[in-house]
Amino acid sequence: MPLVSSPRVNVAGYRNGYYAEEEEPDIAEMVRKSNADILFVGFSSPKKAMFLNRWMPMMQVPFCMGVGGGFDIIAGRTKRAPAWMQKSGMEWFIGYTRSRGGCGSDTQLQIRCLRGWW
Repeated sequence: MPLVSSPRVNVAGYRNGYYAEEEEPDIAEMVRKSNADILFVGFSSPKKAMFLNRWMPMMQVPFCMGVGGGFDIIAGRTKRAPAWMQKSGMEWFIGYTRSRGGCGSDTQLQIRCLRGWW
């Protein structure tokens, strides 16, 4: 039975991204058993890419996509990067600077961090 049902969408399941590596086979099996048509993996990079690389064949989900800050932007929790960063392919950098290991949320600090990183 889906967790959420509507005429257009059935949410087959969800899980947080906090787990030990030895739990991955069980998580992949849980996804496979859900018979999902679409899977969004929203934990940190490169962890999400490695998970999808390793388990996509076994999970048998027709469409898998690693999503990061995109859901935060759609939900209105975060703002997109400035247009010049979007156009230059550097939008990912804003996500990095806003993360715990990055430079913080202050724009001036992000610019100084970008200059130092470059």
